[in-house]
Amino acid sequence: MRLWRLLWRLFQRNNEGVTQSARSLADYVKQYIKGQDDVIEQLSVPFFQHLDSMRKGYTCKVKSSVMMLGPTGTGKSEMLRLMADVCNCPVIFLSSSEVRPTGWKGTQLTSLLARELNNGVSLDRLKYAMIIIDEVDKIPRHNCTTLSSNGNDDAFDMMRDLMRILDVGHTLHIENGNNPMEGTPNIVELPTENLLVVFSGAFSGIEKIIQRRMRVGASMGFGATKSGDAEAENYMKYVTTEDLEEWGFLPEFLGRIGVFAVMNPLTVDTIVEIMKQAKGNILEGHVDYASHNNVDLRFSDEALRIIAEKAYASGLGFRNVKAILSEVMNRLYFTMSDGESGESRVVNVDREFMKNNLMTR
Repeated sequence: MRLWRLLWRLFQRNNEGVTQSARSLADYVKQYIKGQDDVIEQLSVPFFQHLDSMRKGYTCKVKSSVMMLGPTGTGKSEMLRLMADVCNCPVIFLSSSEVRPTGWKGTQLTSLLARELNNGVSLDRLKYAMIIIDEVDKIPRHNCTTLSSNGNDDAFDMMRDLMRILDVGHTLHIENGNNPMEGTPNIVELPTENLLVVFSGAFSGIEKIIQRRMRVGASMGFGATKSGDAEAENYMKYVTTEDLEEWGFLPEFLGRIGVFAVMNPLTVDTIVEIMKQAKGNILEGHVDYASHNNVDLRFSDEALRIIAEKAYASGLGFRNVKAILSEVMNRLYFTMSDGESGESRVVNVDREFMKNNLMTR
């Protein structure tokens, strides 16, 4: 415990300013994530509450569990990684497909928590763990079909299982090795009230449910909505728990989630901004690598826009930028050290460079 307190003091000293408030946490994350300022500010509150309660050793009774919704490549995972790094707590990051409900064959969530204990994480630290469950939108077996409360499938049982870690006052019983005297599993109790549970998913297609509820495209009748700009509108930001129930989630499950954060889809301009201005951005990596091989790499705004437009058209958001840049730079990197003379040279990545190195797919 003394070692943990010492490490925590060192962490605080190195992160002064970042951990002072929800605002300072948000300002830190905004350096790395662009185009999501409103979402960052929304999420900084529960994450800071988790950090504050862990740091001071109390139970924050107003902290809420979180569900993040948004298209792939908008920065959900990176945002969570940054906030988790600042919180400096045990983080269990898993896909919904990795775990099975209690009683089903496969890995249960309690088994993953037990693994943390067996890997040396103290129970005091594990009480403040952050559990991030990705692809939560894939838990319901049949999208857009409400599950029957009398059903007995794994999706329903999975939601019931997750409700346990969302309930205040619930205690999980976790195996922590064996009792050497009796040869039976050593069971420890883990209260759930201090855990921070975060769900994340793309929810591709839920816009149709939302548009139907909002009567987008209806030509007649009270409440009809014009459909002229339906494709450009981010309808996911209008999501309600009723929409998520139609997607397939149980109302009892949704009622235990306090924060629903909807990511903004990335525009071409935002993708360019991320490439140029995000701290530790991907262009810095290419420039640094080239500089170690005596190449002064310079990206033009025109070239960056071509990359951004191609990434946007892929439907993968920023996730496709890395692949496009790798394709563009491959020929240069293949020959970069040929006949190396030690003299620095300038390589301009401009429209002409893009034309010669970017294949049409």
